[in-house]
Amino acid sequence: MELFFIPFAVFVIVGSSNAVNLTDGLDGLATVPVILVAVCFAFISYVTGNIVFSEYLQIPYIEGTGEISIFCGAIIGACLGF
Repeated sequence: MELFFIPFAVFVIVGSSNAVNLTDGLDGLATVPVILVAVCFAFISYVTGNIVFSEYLQIPYIEGTGEISIFCGAIIGACLGF
């Protein structure tokens, strides 16, 4: 089983790096999927970190996760600038 792990790990690493290379062209096509994911993650982190919204939507409240939405906003701004 251990002999199968090394070729599988190499396959996953090469496949992950090539997935970005296939999506990204000279004009930055990889930024659109990153923006979409960052927007969704920012929304989820904001709702989870807000006690009023989390109670209304019956989502578990996790203290301090609202700041992740600020980081996602920075990622969105960087992608828009690119």
